[in-house]
Amino acid sequence: MADIPQVERQLFILSLLSDNKRGFTLDELMSSLKREGIDISRKTLERDLDYITDVFYVYEDTREGKTIYLSNKYSLKNISFSVADMIALQFGREVMRSYNGLEVGANAEKLLDKLISQGPSINRQYIETLTGMMKVSIADITPDRPDADFLNLLRESIADRKQVYLSYYAFNTDEMTNRQFDPYLLEVYDGCWHVVGFCHLRGQIRDFRVSRIKAMEMTKTAFHKPENFYDEYKQSRFDKLTGEVAIRLKVRFTGQAARYVREYESGKAARLSEDGNGGLVFEKDTSLSPEIVRWVLNYGSGAEVLEPAKLKDMLKDEIARMATMYP
Repeated sequence: MADIPQVERQLFILSLLSDNKRGFTLDELMSSLKREGIDISRKTLERDLDYITDVFYVYEDTREGKTIYLSNKYSLKNISFSVADMIALQFGREVMRSYNGLEVGANAEKLLDKLISQGPSINRQYIETLTGMMKVSIADITPDRPDADFLNLLRESIADRKQVYLSYYAFNTDEMTNRQFDPYLLEVYDGCWHVVGFCHLRGQIRDFRVSRIKAMEMTKTAFHKPENFYDEYKQSRFDKLTGEVAIRLKVRFTGQAARYVREYESGKAARLSEDGNGGLVFEKDTSLSPEIVRWVLNYGSGAEVLEPAKLKDMLKDEIARMATMYP
């Protein structure tokens, strides 16, 4: 266990503290860690304790003139829930059922069940009655199963802010490429694990589906994670796929298509505006991908691409190919 990631090591320390109400001195913690095969320096342990103390309910006390570390609020007991709390808990369980194809989703559902079990019997009974009264439907969730070792390595790289070198299969181009990549965060998107960060090959922030990573190793090269990168990145992402060419997407929708986009697709737009004739103009800075071509074609004659010209050409080519199938 000597090489376990920093986050796992800190959670292990927190578990030790929460399981022993008497507390630990620094030397006692060092000995307990060594017995588990975790060999770290005193300075590293002190840094871990500083971080844990800032984030969790860990505090310092004295015993026989020595500093001890305690955590007596890590476990939950005698929890009471309001009606709003119980409805929220059932909502969370329903959401997690859509994600139980992912290990983290299944574990989250078990955690919610454990939390509910800590409450009074009457609360548990009420939550069970909500099962038949309340459902949450999440469309297009198709969980995949990425390599667990890659996920763990990415978590460690993100925590330590170390660059990775990876081989990645790109869906758009059907090609395998090798890339230097600064992993900023992991994201569950449409039921699949993605890693978002800076791709040195493309010189921009990208997201990679973890299940398409075919090989990966962590390097010793450190990186800096910029602030607000995720909000800026989300604004530029159209949907599931990203392309290499940045564009200004501008599409005019009319008739039923305009009504549908206004009702169901407005969240994808950076700007929606009425054209004065009952139409709707959709605008967004994004990247050009085959996904956008399929999206526009889905609306038939109810969608007219205004920008960019490259997308117009792609649509013309696709429509021409389709026409040959139905002479």
